[in-house]
Amino acid sequence: GVTLHLQLHADRSKVPDVAACYFVEPTEANIARIAADCGSGLYQSAHINFSSTIPAPLLQKLALDAVKAGGADRIAKVVDRLTSFVSLSPTMCSLHLPGMYKMMNMEGVTDQVMEQAMDRIADGILSVVATLRTLPVIRCPSGQASQMVAQKLHARLSKLLKESPAQAAEMFNTAATSARPLLAILDRDMDLATMVAHTWTYQALCQDVLGLRLNRVIVPVDEGDGKPGQSKTFDVDMSDEFWAKHGAEPFQTVAEAVHESIQEFNVKRAELNEGGDDGLEGLSEGLAAAMNALPLMTEKKRSIDMHTNIATALLNEIKAREIDRHYEVEADFAAQTQAAALKELENLMDHPKGTVMDKARALAVFFLTQPDVKPGKLDPIVEKLRGLGGDDGAL
Repeated sequence: GVTLHLQLHADRSKVPDVAACYFVEPTEANIARIAADCGSGLYQSAHINFSSTIPAPLLQKLALDAVKAGGADRIAKVVDRLTSFVSLSPTMCSLHLPGMYKMMNMEGVTDQVMEQAMDRIADGILSVVATLRTLPVIRCPSGQASQMVAQKLHARLSKLLKESPAQAAEMFNTAATSARPLLAILDRDMDLATMVAHTWTYQALCQDVLGLRLNRVIVPVDEGDGKPGQSKTFDVDMSDEFWAKHGAEPFQTVAEAVHESIQEFNVKRAELNEGGDDGLEGLSEGLAAAMNALPLMTEKKRSIDMHTNIATALLNEIKAREIDRHYEVEADFAAQTQAAALKELENLMDHPKGTVMDKARALAVFFLTQPDVKPGKLDPIVEKLRGLGGDDGAL
């Protein structure tokens, strides 16, 4: 078993009689550090696990660096684990590449950087399909970045099927060809407005307003004395019954569900407190029932407290910024005439509530959902945004 967990590039003490299990990304810096560890005899042996497929040039570099350092005999195993993604729930995962869209669309980005980005995305998707143990049918639009990713993924799958047919058959269950799912790889540009529009569902609000990241959210908690309380960190995932049931529901539905959960908990607790009124035997039965219910009630109380704090923090932000108004106005842009949508946007800009970023997002959504608007019609609104200290560079 693993007895100690350490960061690769941190200073580590020499433990020459213990085997080391490395779990790293296949990068030059990581390979150089592993080779140096082997050369210095830091550990008895090295079992190297790469999160994605290591390219041949890097594998050769690992071998050469280990030989030069005099530690090649300490490398016991090298394995591609194909785990280059983050699983956030049974139905959702992320390649965990923050800033990737911005980087790919920056002016002056080099072909080399773009190629590396495409390789990283393809490796991540390969890890996902390998984990699902299924060989998909790949489809994508032509002439866009998604096509480059699809081609690289196709090449990786073809190479695996050709060079390691037995491993591929076990990994992807290639015999079940009739059950192959569809993998659609799409460019974010096809629905750009979704990236900037305000939202109204519980999970999305947690991400947008409270900065939910990797199933963890930091919430400011009011201690009740009029002073700002300490922030609390909560982990929310599909193991939480309330989150799994209400995460995709509108906020007002979630607020009602929180209230109902509190009432149900209080009723259940009162029932347990009332038990045991029929003498000694009744007391014994009531105590046993209370003991059996205690773990479930404790978890229920923890979940209720967590979602009460989260919902309260969201409600405070919604009221302060009138996020519901921004959401409703933006949602109507695509269905309205240009004149009506422009009028709603002007009213939103003049409204005292809402941050400068909220108003800039509303303007961006209007621009994306009304692409045929003449630039001159937006000039007064852009000037209002500038007057508020906003940045109109996105337009």
